[in-house]
Amino acid sequence: MTREYFETQVAGFAQLKRFCDEQGLEECDDIVTAEQMDAALNRAITYCWLNWRELRDALGAIEEGAAWYRKEDDFDYRPVEAGEFERRKAAVREAADARDLWDRVKAEPQYADPEETQEIWESEEDFFIKAFKM
Repeated sequence: MTREYFETQVAGFAQLKRFCDEQGLEECDDIVTAEQMDAALNRAITYCWLNWRELRDALGAIEEGAAWYRKEDDFDYRPVEAGEFERRKAAVREAADARDLWDRVKAEPQYADPEETQEIWESEEDFFIKAFKM
């Protein structure tokens, strides 16, 4: 992905997380979807060290209804705040810059200067004579 494409086309957490995962960046590791949070909580409950009251309080403190959450701890998830996407995108951009992860833009092909090509063939007649000479 080029830096320009990243700037213009990465417009949400799903795309940002995909880029981080593909490039091995950790800047988005703590951002999860509601479904990912539910699955992680179900796994954490299996190996829970909390008593039932602590577990109830921890789960009750998690706000519902957000699409994206920031994981603080096993039972501590916070809805992503307004402006968080832009802050994360800036952090990912800086990390990608530091690691030189951007694809290079292919350079425009270099065409011969018309002045130089005229010097090769003095006239159209010379061109056809040399081109079709057998």
